[in-house]
Amino acid sequence: MIWRNLVKIFFCICLGVSISETLLSADQPSSISINWYKPEVYISNKPGYSRVKLSGQTEPSSELKISTNKIPFIDKDGNPQILPSEGVMKSEATYSDERGQFELNLELPMASVQLPIEVISPGGQSKRYQLYLEVTKDAYLKNQKNITNSPYSRRKWGVWGGFGINDLKYEQKSADTSTSLSYESFSGPTLYGKIARSINKEFSVQITANRAPGEVKSSTSTQVSQGTYYWSFLTGELTYFHKNWKINHQKKISEFGVQLGTQYHMVPFLMRASTSDPSIYSVEENDVFLATIGGTWILHYNRYWYFETFMRYQIPYLSGSLYDVSYKFAFDGSAGIIYRLKTNWRLGAFWYGQWHEYNFSHHKDKYFEANGGGGPYIGGEQSLFFSNIEARIGYEFD
Repeated sequence: MIWRNLVKIFFCICLGVSISETLLSADQPSSISINWYKPEVYISNKPGYSRVKLSGQTEPSSELKISTNKIPFIDKDGNPQILPSEGVMKSEATYSDERGQFELNLELPMASVQLPIEVISPGGQSKRYQLYLEVTKDAYLKNQKNITNSPYSRRKWGVWGGFGINDLKYEQKSADTSTSLSYESFSGPTLYGKIARSINKEFSVQITANRAPGEVKSSTSTQVSQGTYYWSFLTGELTYFHKNWKINHQKKISEFGVQLGTQYHMVPFLMRASTSDPSIYSVEENDVFLATIGGTWILHYNRYWYFETFMRYQIPYLSGSLYDVSYKFAFDGSAGIIYRLKTNWRLGAFWYGQWHEYNFSHHKDKYFEANGGGGPYIGGEQSLFFSNIEARIGYEFD
């Protein structure tokens, strides 16, 4: 028992070495340094283990590797153990890129782990670090006060803006007026804005605003007295990322989330504009409020590029004064690719679309109101297929 306790004390002393402390050989220059980021944890297929991504910044083109064949750790029962270093990393070494950024993808037991890391500069100089990692369903570098989140992980705040072009295919039918109207509008620029806040690793909230112009032109059968419009909509949303829905596979990280929110739309609507001529129309905008529920997928292809997509069902629950709306189906979705230009700046290219199918009723028709012969309240069907391509720029920070 005395010998076992002495071994435990020895391991505890070893494990207490902090990240800022190094074991230097005589030829190791002090100029080699690393800025470590907070570790990130993912689900492991191996029971009792976690996949840990340890990242940071050092000199470009430096080699990083585990410096010994054995890794000491203390298990959940307080017993000292030894883990062979083979298999902890999928490759023997990794290299920092042209910005000096690096990632160590590790398969580690849920325990207190002492991880020996060696850094070798492009000139062949080396330096060793002893890292004290507390690995559970999360991971911590102990006794460190100034470690920050990786600038290439999700930041606390994000502010985005963008512009693009849109295409709208519109159809409107009414048996009450014996009309079937349709048009297609291709116009720009569309405007986009977003403010996002990550509350913690699992919850984030965001507010987005979109404004898309369009124009309806007269045809042989229909005259349009006022054809310009803006389809504007505002979205407030909560996203939940469960920790078990974050997967690290072949150095590509996938995050899955559930989204809940509400939207306010100013939807274009064709209505008769004359009391004397039933073929004259104008485009007006009607308020529609929708509840949204859907899912999102974010694929981090590498530390600089990631892909983002979502799809949401939209359920109208309140409409404005032009008509009452009843739900047939409606959804929106988006797909985009984003490049982390610098520590805080992001560039992205996105497609966004939505498809709305409504029944409308209780619309007061101006021509019927003035001349009789029907209504004056009419109903019908409305279909809108909206597609938009945008360039966006974002600034993200903690």
